[in-house]
Amino acid sequence: TQIFFCEKMRKFFLLFVLFFFMTILNFISSATTGTGSHKLKLISVAVITRHGDRTPIDPLPDENEQFWKASLEKKPVSGFAKEMFQRYESELSDLKHKLWGQLTAKGCYQLRDLGSSFRKKYVNELKFLPENVDLDSIKLWSSGKQRTLESGQHFFLGLYPTKFRDESIPIVYPTTFIQIPSKNKEKGSIWKDSNLEKKYQTQLNYLHYFYSSVYPFGPKFDNYHSVIDISSTLFCRQHHIPYSLPIPFPFPVVNQFHILANEIQSSVVNSMSKVTKKSIYSQFFSTIVNTLTEAKNNKIIKFSLFSAHDTTLLEVLDILGINIRKFGNPIYASNIEFQLFENTSSGEYFIKAFFSGKELPIFTCGSANSFECPFEKFSNLF
Repeated sequence: TQIFFCEKMRKFFLLFVLFFFMTILNFISSATTGTGSHKLKLISVAVITRHGDRTPIDPLPDENEQFWKASLEKKPVSGFAKEMFQRYESELSDLKHKLWGQLTAKGCYQLRDLGSSFRKKYVNELKFLPENVDLDSIKLWSSGKQRTLESGQHFFLGLYPTKFRDESIPIVYPTTFIQIPSKNKEKGSIWKDSNLEKKYQTQLNYLHYFYSSVYPFGPKFDNYHSVIDISSTLFCRQHHIPYSLPIPFPFPVVNQFHILANEIQSSVVNSMSKVTKKSIYSQFFSTIVNTLTEAKNNKIIKFSLFSAHDTTLLEVLDILGINIRKFGNPIYASNIEFQLFENTSSGEYFIKAFFSGKELPIFTCGSANSFECPFEKFSNLF
């Protein structure tokens, strides 16, 4: 009886072990194909990235010009597109263009490191992209700003270092990149909202007190535009502590500048009507959709990079239905990554989104699974 019982227990144990390993194998198989219900094949990737660390655009009165000059990359890098060399000669002729709003050496390395991380993922691990560059399979888009043009080139120096290519990556520019409407442009009328001024008047008065105490003869501080400009410059300085000039305000005040700047920008976006948003967003978002559609149809374009700005990322997040007030301002080299997949079982196409490597829901897609958006629905988000 004991022998029979032991034999029965042994068979039960073997069946349990077999079942356990089958479950593990099934889990691994599901993880590698995207979901357990269908297999997804990666077709193309589109990445929108913020440029790297830069010098201030609106310097404070005591800004240290010598420090910021020393922070810049000294000369064009081998592997840059020919257009870049021409721009260095033709457009960077005066101090403002040479110094303010320019990519720093730190920013160059941020984008190169980001490109290297994408090489590790898509070339080394997934074997999705070829080891050596294939210019037919990649695209580089950039806004017309020098810092984004350089950032795009440095990203590709990380993705495809010069030893893996014989030539530079051509740039598609200029293109219309969505940004929160500028106070200096026609669409800036959206900013002329007296309710916005009243809503933040107490905080504005509080920050104005500190600003006028430190800079009594500095540029005029009179509205929420000043908050955004000063917040941006303080952000630049904070990224270079302890080498830059000291932060001129106590930390709680600096933090309040950043919080209020984020509140104001998100309030402007949230106050826009759908018609207004469409007029601002649609051209850039259509470029992304058209690029992925081309990749879907010809299976040639595997990787597209859009070198852009923090406001570009914020409004793409808004298109996806993300609460940008809670999200905060994207830091340098932040990126939104769209992966286009084909369901090999049904022939349908899906989009997955990521923010700096973390999976992102597409709430506006309206599908049951917000992490997988049918491409047809994605194409019509805006």
